[in-house]
Amino acid sequence: MANKVYFHKPTNSKSYLLEAALWVLGVAVLALMEPTGKHAFSFCPFSWVLEQGCPGCGLGHAIAFLARGELAASWQSHPLGVPALVIICYRVAVLVRLYFGLIWWERA
Repeated sequence: MANKVYFHKPTNSKSYLLEAALWVLGVAVLALMEPTGKHAFSFCPFSWVLEQGCPGCGLGHAIAFLARGELAASWQSHPLGVPALVIICYRVAVLVRLYFGLIWWERA
């Protein structure tokens, strides 16, 4: 049986749009930051405590390098920068789809 499109407006649909907007804003801030510059503050509590930081350190720089088209520098900052950006973009697409009430599933 083929996939069909069903329209359904969830009751908390505004939260979907808010989360999508926050993801887009976060990626935009990361894309606009200067990845080669020295940063004075980090929101990561692991970087406050641990000298080497956490396993996620460098993801923001990797996304900033990706926004500039510097794939090699992005890979050096963090190898998971590209997958992280793809996952974030997928999440935003799902949230927007949910907000507008488009849900795909197969009916048995």
